[in-house]
This record gives sequence, structure tokens and C-alpha cells, in this order.
Amino acid sequence: MDGNSKVSELIDVGSFLSKWKEVLDEDDLGLEEKELDHSKVAKALKQSEEVVAELEEGCHEETLVCPAAVKIEDMEDFDFSSGPPEGGEQLETLKIRYEAHSQNAQNKFLRLPRYSRTSNGKDLFYDEGEVSETECLRKEPKVLLHVSVYRNYFDYKVEGHWDVHKERELLVLAENKLTEFKDSIICPSDMALVSSDISENPDVELKERGKDAFPSNYFYIEDVFYPDLRHPLSRDISIPVQEWMKSKRPGVQSTCKVQVMEGVTFNDLKIRLGTRYLYVHQGNCEHHIIFNDIRLMTGNDCKDLSMYPLLKNQVGRKRLLCMVCRILCSKWMTRNDSFSPMDPTFFCDSCFRMLHYDKDGNKLGSFEAYPYVDAAVFS
Repeated sequence: MDGNSKVSELIDVGSFLSKWKEVLDEDDLGLEEKELDHSKVAKALKQSEEVVAELEEGCHEETLVCPAAVKIEDMEDFDFSSGPPEGGEQLETLKIRYEAHSQNAQNKFLRLPRYSRTSNGKDLFYDEGEVSETECLRKEPKVLLHVSVYRNYFDYKVEGHWDVHKERELLVLAENKLTEFKDSIICPSDMALVSSDISENPDVELKERGKDAFPSNYFYIEDVFYPDLRHPLSRDISIPVQEWMKSKRPGVQSTCKVQVMEGVTFNDLKIRLGTRYLYVHQGNCEHHIIFNDIRLMTGNDCKDLSMYPLLKNQVGRKRLLCMVCRILCSKWMTRNDSFSPMDPTFFCDSCFRMLHYDKDGNKLGSFEAYPYVDAAVFS
């Protein structure tokens, strides 16, 4: 990577492993644990084997454990309601967790369930206890890509302003298909119920979700459009973008290519680390895709290949509270609302109905109403 830039040179993902095989021995490519070869390390460090042995002893994980932490086990299942665990008085992180637990306990009626499944129902979070021993014993080298997914958010506080926020980080195998990666991207616009203005009848039953009504989507990576045409209703929504790009470069033939997403794996891609690529769905919902790293799988990675794409990190989002009561989550969005100075305005169900309808359910004033899905539900 260029020292003056955060963007790498073009990387051929398919040839990444073969290039490492030219440098590493067969033993170094395996995932099984093996004893440290002091002679090799000493040669690489230009030190004696005695120094290497001393370093290994001093840097062993058992020597890096806080004495207070030795007394504490199964922290995930510990009940913080009775205070910090015995022996943890010296650990600042436990104090913070206890304070956070106390605050959450006081506001538990505001808490939301954690959404941890992809659009195809697959669990994103990896539980090592669910993987059998035979599934873990995979010795062949694999290439992993660390990918960050960002989304454009409309900032209702500043008119016409959009902001970009990181949503999640995933690990994908180079042999994963782009369709598998696409299915692991969770977006509120996919889960929102499709509707036009329902201010006249807010109780109308809505059944169809965005991902079913508008399944078309595409990736744009290194001047190549990858439309997803698996669904019978899908169409290539990148065509208007391609035509617009050609109109901006009259007389110059476009370098853009089109390749159907299905069947394409990451091994087929050429990428640059640090560059923003694009994922578009629901017509105009844009997500930025950034490849942060490409590397070989190590012994610390999940060996169950069926778990990939694997969620590495998910950024929590603050709930969008009702702009009236400032307590409950927003469930309605209004536009051109005669009762509000802001456009759009977000309401919980109770405040929305009390402000916009009389006791008989008749509409008051002029406004447009749409069901709203809070992005915090998915974080």
C-alpha cells in the first residue's frame, strides 16, 4: 500500500493464495497448531535460541492475565444485579459493565430485541459450541476478506443533509459468492412494509415488505456492475446509471462492464483496499462497501466454512425517539404535516394518533403518513 495513500494497488483476489504459496512452506499454510520452531524464529530475529525461549516464556498468555481476573469465570452469564463479582473490584471494565447493567435495568421497558439474522434467516453470530469437531478440522489454506458495510442516513435535523455511518463488519471467504454476501446485508428498507400514504386509514393491513416488492439490486466494483437477477421480478436497475455515465463522457466509450451477480465469487474480483464500492437496492438505498483487509485464515478464525460470511462487529445505533414524548420509539413518519414545523417528523403510535385523529379516528389537518422501521432494531 502506498505510504501517501489509504488505498492499495489493485489486488487480484483469485491469485492472492497462489502468491503466498510461492513464499510460504506447506507447513506454514496449515491451520493446525504446532510447536514453535525456535531455530526459525531465532534466525528471523537474528537472536539466539535462548533469547527466543525467554521471550516465549515472558509473553505467554498466562503471564498476561490480571490476578483478579483469574477468580472470575463465565462473565457472559454473570448476574450483575447483585453488584460486581467478587474479586473484580480492581477491574475497571467490570465496574463499567455493572453501571451499564444498572442503567439498562432502570430503562428495560425501552430496550429493543437484538436482530442477528440475515435476510435469508441465517444466524450472523458465531457460536463455537455449535460446530462439530470434524467441521473445525479444516487444514487447507483459505483466504479471508475483512469487509465494512456503510449506509447513507438522512439527517432530519439538517434539511437536505445525508450522513454515512458504519453498520457492520464481516469476514467473507474468497470463495463466497457475491449473492451470499448480499444476503448477509441487513437494511431497514428491506424489512419495511410497502405502502403509499395511509393517513386516511392508518389501520390498513400491510403484508408486503420492501425486499419482496422491489428485489432488484446491484454491486458496483471496479467499473463492473453486478446485478442480482435471481428473483423473477428482478431487473437490472443499473442500466439508467450506465446511460447517465455515458452521457457524462460523450465520445468516449464507457469502460463499465456488466456481469450477473449469481455465480460470481470474490475470487473473481479485482479490488483495492480502502476504496469505497457501492451496493444499491430499493431503487435508491445506497450502501458503501469497503475492503479493509485480505489475508490467510489463521488458527484463531472460525473453521466452519458454512458460517461465512461471518459477522465480526456490529455498530449499535441510538433509537429514533418520538419527537413528541421523547420516550418511545418512532413507528410513524409524516410528511407535509400541518401539525409539525419539521419535515419529516417521527412519532410513536400513541402520539401519532392523539395528535392527528379525533376520538372517532377521523383525520385532522393535512399530512401524509408512512410506517417507519427504526434502524436501531437491527443493531
